[in-house]
Amino acid sequence: MASVPGSQLSFFSPNGKPVHLVLSDDAAAKTVPGAYTIEIFTTPGPGTPLPGVRATATIGGAVAISSNEVQAATLGSVEQLGTGNFTMLDHTGGEDILLGSGAQTVLASSGDTVVGGDAGKKLQEIDLTGASKGVIAGPMTALGGAGRLFVEAGAGDSIVGGSGRITVSGGGPVHDSRSVDKDVRHPDHGRHGGGVDNDGTAVASNDTIVGGSGAMTVAGGTGDSITGGAGQLSVIGVTGSTINAGTGGTTVRGGANDVIADTVSGALVVDIESRNRIHGNSPSIAGSGAETVNLGAGHGATTLTDLSVPGGKGALASTTVTGFSTSTDVIVSRTSVNPAGQFLGTSTTTAIGTTLTFHDGSTMTLVGVTDVNQVKFTR
Repeated sequence: MASVPGSQLSFFSPNGKPVHLVLSDDAAAKTVPGAYTIEIFTTPGPGTPLPGVRATATIGGAVAISSNEVQAATLGSVEQLGTGNFTMLDHTGGEDILLGSGAQTVLASSGDTVVGGDAGKKLQEIDLTGASKGVIAGPMTALGGAGRLFVEAGAGDSIVGGSGRITVSGGGPVHDSRSVDKDVRHPDHGRHGGGVDNDGTAVASNDTIVGGSGAMTVAGGTGDSITGGAGQLSVIGVTGSTINAGTGGTTVRGGANDVIADTVSGALVVDIESRNRIHGNSPSIAGSGAETVNLGAGHGATTLTDLSVPGGKGALASTTVTGFSTSTDVIVSRTSVNPAGQFLGTSTTTAIGTTLTFHDGSTMTLVGVTDVNQVKFTR
């Protein structure tokens, strides 16, 4: 194995074919019939790939370790993915990796900062879970780029959106909530072979997620801090997390012990349910209900939607709302509000505020609201 101090990087093809790496500074380099050839440029700058090369990357000072693995000169060497579709696995950690213009996947290691690129209509992926064989688990950072990006979060990661659309998956039982975005397709790591093995069952936790100017969807995770940006933010299936609405508008499917705040001008929609509609009347896997919604002065128009289901009583069916504005905010319920906008449930007013009880037994307490007739209801 080469005795240089840089990171070790493995490359995998998107079609299961063996990978053949060629280095730009190797005068004898040539493609291999039947192999997926990736050319590694060892110095930054424009270069012309050899005929037959399927993809490119720039790894500063790279030396070959095997047919699909190289080692960079230092941890600070340029690691810029170029053209083509492939997966790169980092065995070392602690470096900066930039995606390029292909449908590329990076399996990152502890301390890595991975930046999305722009693959046009194709999807790129950054895997921060540390669950693949050959990587080092630990906190990592993903930064959105100009293109569409899918990020699998691990524990203690930092994720910041860019100008492109980004989906963040927290794994666990809601891992398949990628279906909230039908365009998102998760690459099958099993195809890559060579030690890549990630079943996607870990639940991400304690991540810091900040939206950018592009749309962001966060699906799954627990104990996260999520803050919207100038782009639209959608949050589903998180529990015990703090969610701060962004100026671009925010939609949240509330989870158990979530704290949802809106202190900016962007519109906020909170969908409240005590059980998961996807799983019928079984308890919600994500742990819906028991949310706290804090609306600050000057917050954007807020819609609180009661997603009523049978048997929605109990500790996972209560929501507390502070800062509710009777002039701008609305409560929506298909089962507890009639077409004329009259609330069909019951209400109780105390010195604290008004508690609404919906037909399914779930409750919502509007702190500081003492006249239910001032509240706007709609179906």
